[in-house]
Amino acid sequence: MAKKQTWDAARDLRLAAGKGELDELKKEIDKGVDVNLADPESGFSAMHYAALNAQPECVKALLEAKAEHSTFANEKYTAMSQCTPLDFAKRWVNVKDPSKTRHPEVVNLLEAAGAKEGVWVQKGVEIIHVG
Repeated sequence: MAKKQTWDAARDLRLAAGKGELDELKKEIDKGVDVNLADPESGFSAMHYAALNAQPECVKALLEAKAEHSTFANEKYTAMSQCTPLDFAKRWVNVKDPSKTRHPEVVNLLEAAGAKEGVWVQKGVEIIHVG
């Protein structure tokens, strides 16, 4: 099946990945939605959202669907947007929801798949979300 190549087609995929809605994520993958289409504003892919929100089952499903695991979000914005999914999984500090901070299962899944860290994690920078 040919992959849909529109931003809107991947929006539901990204939302499902970030919310941990595995069944919905799999439906979008089965529809042929390109798992690597990023949000046009943030540059975040479904893998970024799954890693950022500590969703290991969604990370697994995206890896099985051959999603990219080491891409930067978008180099033209902030330091945070220059992070890979592994950066988020390793260094994300969510002040409002500590359960979504440094999720070890997501880190292990991404590292096992060969994911790379971005420059900010290599320098030991913490990525802190307070809002």
